[in-house]
Amino acid sequence: MVSTSTVTFRTAAAGMATVTLVDGEGRLAATLYAGDLASGAHTVDLAAAQLASGAYTVVVSSNGQSASMPVTIVK
Repeated sequence: MVSTSTVTFRTAAAGMATVTLVDGEGRLAATLYAGDLASGAHTVDLAAAQLASGAYTVVVSSNGQSASMPVTIVK
């Protein structure tokens, strides 16, 4: 069983960024990345082994902007 996936995203400008995983209730489930990023494409690992099955949202925040994408974990 695969318990890790990757999240790919792009930032328009260099700066501080956070990539978080939020559960269906809006609670923070995990912080996937927090720190400085250069502009361009990036990938971070999403380790699902300790997460329950369900609907989640990955939220990428950088330079005052944020984007989100739905993720479903099935075990």
